[in-house]
Amino acid sequence: MSGDPAVEEQRGDQQSREMDADRSKESTDIHEKDPQGAPETGEGPLPEEESWTAVDPSMVEKLSIGLLEICLPSLQKSKSSLDDLLQNQQFLTESVQQENSKFADCRDIEELSKTMNQARKYHTKLINLKKEMNFLSDKGVKLKRRALKIQQQKQKEDLQRVQQRMREQEREKMLEAKVVKRSQSPT
Repeated sequence: MSGDPAVEEQRGDQQSREMDADRSKESTDIHEKDPQGAPETGEGPLPEEESWTAVDPSMVEKLSIGLLEICLPSLQKSKSSLDDLLQNQQFLTESVQQENSKFADCRDIEELSKTMNQARKYHTKLINLKKEMNFLSDKGVKLKRRALKIQQQKQKEDLQRVQQRMREQEREKMLEAKVVKRSQSPT
C-alpha cells in the first residue's frame, strides 16, 4: 500500500475494469438461459447460493484488497481527524468547566465582598450606637447627680424654712408672752 494518490487511482481504475469484465461475463451467462429463466442444461433456475459460489474467490480477494487500498488511507485520515476532534472537544469541555468554576468563584467573591461591606456598615453603626449609648448613659448619670444635688438642696432649703418658721414662731411666742404680761399688770 503506497501513499501515492496517482498509483491508488490507477489501481482503482484497473479494478473497476476487472469488475466491469466480470459483470459482462455474468450478463452473457444470463443471456444464454432460455426465456423461462432456465439454463441451457434444462435444470431450472439456480439457487442464490450457487450464484454466489460461481464468483471466483481470488477475484473477490483482489477486489477486496483493491477496495481496501482505495478506501483505507482516507478512512485512516478520517479516523485521525475524528480522534483530533474528540481530543479538542475534551479540551474545550474541560476549559469551559474551568471557566464556569471561575465564574462561580467570582460570584462567591462578589457575594463575600457584599457581605463584608454590609458587615463594615453594621460595625460602624454598632460603634456609633455604642458611642451614643455611652454618651446618653454619662448624661443620665450626670442628670441623676444633678437631680440628687437639687433634691438635697431642696431638702436643705425646706429644712432651713422649717427651722426659720420655728424660730419665727418661737419669737412670736416670746413677743406674745411679753405683751400678755403687760396686759396683766396691776389694774
